[in-house]
Amino acid sequence: MNTFALGLADIASYAAIPSLIFLVAQYRWRHRAYYPLLMMILADLLLTGSLSAWLSHRRINNLFLTHCWTITELPLWGFFFLTLFRDHSRQQRLVITGMITGVVFAIINMIFIQPPSAFNSNARTVAALIEIFFCLLYFLKYPDTEDTGGFWIVAALLVYNASNMLLFMLSNYLLQLPDKRNFMIAWSVNNILLIVLCLTIIPDYYIRKPTNHGG
Repeated sequence: MNTFALGLADIASYAAIPSLIFLVAQYRWRHRAYYPLLMMILADLLLTGSLSAWLSHRRINNLFLTHCWTITELPLWGFFFLTLFRDHSRQQRLVITGMITGVVFAIINMIFIQPPSAFNSNARTVAALIEIFFCLLYFLKYPDTEDTGGFWIVAALLVYNASNMLLFMLSNYLLQLPDKRNFMIAWSVNNILLIVLCLTIIPDYYIRKPTNHGG
């Protein structure tokens, strides 16, 4: 189990590479307005993931990267949703409010509550809730949106965050248990969902927004 979990973690650390290469290669031929943001999200994920794996293999504490990832990831996803809501000012205001609230809380949490040497369970949980809120906003407005893509990416992001809520909340508790099997199982599920989220970006290039034509 330990070997499988570590191997899966390594795969997840570099899961952004295929989609990032694909988007860069296809960008000049066809792209949507949010593709540059997806490239930045994937590059951010690749940077923090690869550095995390490098530190982990050398048995160096890499938990400070969870703080960095939360502080950078939330605004990038926020701008992604702002692109999807470019014709809906009310939703844009809600997204901006969520972005600012999440980043400010993450910084306060890192300075005063959970130091960089600990997993930022508080901020990561809040960020996940905010991203779930963004996703639900999108699906509530979905019938009124144009065919701008992003449907399957938003769906994968929603599944990823909703499925990992308990893990984000309980990670520090699980880390303190003598038996780390439950911790490794939970993070293996997280890594599988992260890989799926990254790879969902590729079919988004080809799949147009599903439509309902009545009947």
